[in-house]
Amino acid sequence: MTPEVLAATVLAADGLPPGWSTMFVLVGGLAIALPVTVIVRTIATLPLRRPAGRLPMAVEIALLSQQPNRAVYSSVTALWAHESISLDDDGRLRFGPLPASAGPVDRVVYDALRRGTPASSIAQEPTFVTAMDDLARAAVKPGWMLSRAERIAARVPSLLFFALTAVGVYRIVLEVRANESWGNAAVLTVIALLGGFATANVDVISGRGRRTVQRVYDQFKHLQPSNTPAWSTYGPAAAAMSAALWGEATIWRADPAFAQAVGVPRPQGYGRHSDSGGDGCGDGDDSCSGGCGGGCGD
Repeated sequence: MTPEVLAATVLAADGLPPGWSTMFVLVGGLAIALPVTVIVRTIATLPLRRPAGRLPMAVEIALLSQQPNRAVYSSVTALWAHESISLDDDGRLRFGPLPASAGPVDRVVYDALRRGTPASSIAQEPTFVTAMDDLARAAVKPGWMLSRAERIAARVPSLLFFALTAVGVYRIVLEVRANESWGNAAVLTVIALLGGFATANVDVISGRGRRTVQRVYDQFKHLQPSNTPAWSTYGPAAAAMSAALWGEATIWRADPAFAQAVGVPRPQGYGRHSDSGGDGCGDGDDSCSGGCGGGCGD
């Protein structure tokens, strides 16, 4: 029996034309896979843990925003606001004692700056990566991030889509050998393959985490650098939160000489509407256009 005859025999075994047989197998499988995906993902990522009962701290917001550099700038801004790091009369960095509220990330940033590492490079330091990994593990407990086991469980539906992809490829091969139309099978196979890749991609940030970040953005809009907040009034924690939300623009707006000395990158478009360094980042409307530390959080 030739391969062509064998393929035609297999395809006709269910008594249906090859094209219809493929449609039943793949369309039926996809129809099952879609609700299974929704159910499994909902259960796997359901925030069963008790909420933290507090808003995330500044470095946690940077973590949940997946912006490690902003965690650095947040810590730098807090250390500046506490006067743990300042400039002397010659424009050189002067290091004082760490505040009692300093966390592991603050200590890593402080030590790195003391060694002469620019702020823009600290996020790549192994000690900083370790500190952020520890922070990420702690963020699983209040349900802001998904654990490894939860992400694996949420990826389970991708196996069904990849299995359908294998079925589709098998059917295409048989139909090609039997000189039958294989267009429908190809389309459904591509859909199954794309579904597999889509469902295999699970964000480490949970739905609760994303909602919490949005809530913080909404609650602290008044701390946007374009509003020129008085940090002596709001305090170091608010200054750090502003940097976590809007990036390097916070410290550049507050103290451009210090920002340059510690190696915080100049925000895009900084100073283009003003000749003086203290008025950088442009006017209030322009600061929300994508430059000046990552936009506005609306």
